Parts: sequence; structure tokens; C-alpha cells
Amino acid sequence: MGKGGNADGLARRARSPREVDRHPPRRTACRGRAVLLKAAGVSQALSRRPDRGLPLPARAHKPNGGLALLETLVRRKRRAYRRLCGPGLRIEQPIRRLLLALSRRVPLAIVSGSAREEIEAVLARTGLSRLFRTIVSAEDVSRCKPHPEGYAMAMRRLRAASPWLDAGHCLAIEDSPGGIQAARGAGLSVLAVSTSYPARALRQAGAARVIASLAPLSPNEILGGAHGSASGGPVRRRPPS
Repeated sequence: MGKGGNADGLARRARSPREVDRHPPRRTACRGRAVLLKAAGVSQALSRRPDRGLPLPARAHKPNGGLALLETLVRRKRRAYRRLCGPGLRIEQPIRRLLLALSRRVPLAIVSGSAREEIEAVLARTGLSRLFRTIVSAEDVSRCKPHPEGYAMAMRRLRAASPWLDAGHCLAIEDSPGGIQAARGAGLSVLAVSTSYPARALRQAGAARVIASLAPLSPNEILGGAHGSASGGPVRRRPPS
């Protein structure tokens, strides 16, 4: 979902769906914090196969393939994605428990370069839709990652219900250098998951912390990352709140 997002954003600048606040305004136990994930940050747990992709025609590897080729590839990607989001789609229980626990303490949002229909299909299949206050998808922005527009938009939406949120105390969970740069550009600290890129590349992009998987982490360990340096410095863990 993550690597194909930029193609989606280039091929389609459709109307932005009306955003619906999925939760009534409420104060959380961790005032001033929020966690923003890319769609792949959620679907990392959905048994995705990093070795499974779409075979590309030879001309797709050449420059100036043209908009028609780009749109064809996007359609193929969407068809393949719908097949993968069938009845067998599942989420690992440690990730489900982690997201549920986080949603009780802080607002959650998704910022992704994927199509909204793809994101919502995953959330609906896994029963996670209600956990996220807002979704920023490819249709919502004019500039894709690494530009910070998507993260800045998500923060504005979250602040509409929770005015006390401070981007400097909010955490983005990302898995690509471009996503890290986008979140950093919006003032967020970044926890990176090395499912798509080597840990070294993620650190060089500015991640405050790099892990192999979200599954072993507790909410306190995740939220401790929200206090990492915006310049990519070390994350300081705070006592459980």
C-alpha cells in the first residue's frame, strides 16, 4: 500500500470526500499527544507480503511512460489490492490490542498516499474503522509525501476536536524515508518500522527510533516515542502515565 501511493496521487486528483469526525471530542489520558500512522503502518500486521508485487511491462521501467501507462498501473494495483483485501484478511492480535489501547489514550489518525477506498476496505475488514479520528488519503492532498501537506492536514483535523494537541508531542509511525520526511516537515517525531526499507535509511531520513515490528511494544513504549527529538535524536521514554 505504501510504495504505490505516490502513483495513486499523481494519477488521480479526485474530489476530497467530506471528512466525518469518527469520535466526539474528548480529553485523553495523554493530553497534547496523538499518533498518526500511514496505512501501511496499520496493514503491516495484516500478513502483507513484501515479496508479492505486480509484474510490470518493460516500458514501465523507462522514463516518460506517459499518463495512460500510469493510470493502467494504478488500476491493476487497485484490482490486486481488492483481491488481497478479501475474506482472508486478518490482523495480528498483538497489533489489534495495541491499537485499541492507544485509541483509548490518544487520538489516532491515518495519513497515506493510498486511495481512500483501499484504506477503508482494510479498516472495515479488520474492524478497526472506529479507532481512527480522521483519514487523509491521496484524494485529499495536492502534494504527496515527502511533502508535509498530508500530515499538516491531519493535525488541523485533529485539532478541530482536540485544540490542545501539540505537533511536537505527536508521533508518526512510518516505514519509508519519504514518509519520515513528510512527518518531520509537519513537526512530528517519527517511529519507523523497518518492513520496507533498511533501518539505516530510515534513521538517515530522520526517524527518532527504528524498530522491526510494532507487535512487541506497549502503549507506553509507543507514546514515549512522541517525546523524541524532532531533529531525529534519541527517544526518551517516560514513566507510564
